[in-house]
Amino acid sequence: DTALVLIRPGDHIFGHWLIDMIPRVWILKKSGFSRNVKFIVRQGIPNFAIEMLNIAGVYRRDIIEVDVRNTLLKIKNGIYVMNLRADQTVHTALGEFSSWWRDRVYSFYDNRSTLGNVKLPKRIYVSRRNWKKNAPNRRCINADFVEEYLRNKLNLFLFHPENYSFIDQVKIFSQAEIIFGEEGSGLHNSLFSPEDSIVVTLRNEKNLGLIQSGLCRSRNQIISAVFGDFLDKENPSRESDFIVGKERLEECMDCLKATDRKSVV
Repeated sequence: DTALVLIRPGDHIFGHWLIDMIPRVWILKKSGFSRNVKFIVRQGIPNFAIEMLNIAGVYRRDIIEVDVRNTLLKIKNGIYVMNLRADQTVHTALGEFSSWWRDRVYSFYDNRSTLGNVKLPKRIYVSRRNWKKNAPNRRCINADFVEEYLRNKLNLFLFHPENYSFIDQVKIFSQAEIIFGEEGSGLHNSLFSPEDSIVVTLRNEKNLGLIQSGLCRSRNQIISAVFGDFLDKENPSRESDFIVGKERLEECMDCLKATDRKSVV
C-alpha cells in the first residue's frame, strides 16, 4: 500500500498535531496524491488526534496504528511530506492552512457549537492551570495571581481549551483580538484569530522559542513576551518553572498602551 507516516516525538501533544502533522495531510491533499493512501500513526495516540485526522478527511479505515517498539514496518510506496515547521522556524503557508482547517472544522461539525448565540469574548487568557501535564515543567507557578491581575486590568475571559470542542475553540479564537497565555500548544490556536491581533506569551528567561512568533507572523499578528523569574536559580533552563511578578505585568500594560490600539488598557 501507499502510506504516509505520521509518527514523531511529541505526537501525543495537541500543538504538534495542529502545526506539524495535520498541515502535512493538507499538503498531501493539495498535491492530489491523497487517494488510496494509508496513514500510519503510533499505537495509542490520543483520541483528539484521531478526531483531527477525521476532520482533515482521513477516516478510521485508512488509519493504521503501529506498536513502534515491536513492529518492523514495510511500506510498498511511501510518501514523504515535509513539515511547515523546522525547529523554531515556521513557514508562512500555515496562514493559508489555518483558513482551510477552520473551514474543515466548521464543515465537520456542521457548524454545530455549544456556544449558541452568545457574544464571544474579544480578550482571552489561555489558561494551563487546570491542565494535567505528564511532566511538571515550564509552569507559571503564580498563574492564579497573573490571571486575576490581567482579568482585572483587561477584562480577559479565562479560557481553558481542554473544556471545549474543536469547533468551540476555533470560534472563540476567531473573535479574539487580545490573547494572553503561557507559551505552549494552547496559544497555537491564535492561527484562527484575526490579523493584527495581539498575542502575549508568558515564559521564563531561557525559553526563547520562536514557534509562536512564526505562527503570528503567518497571520500578520503582533507578538510580545513577558519573561518571568526562575524558581530554581541554581540550574535554570528552558524547562524551568517561573514566576511573573507584578512589576513585569505593569511593564506589559505600558507596552500595550504604546500600541496603535489606544483603548487596549
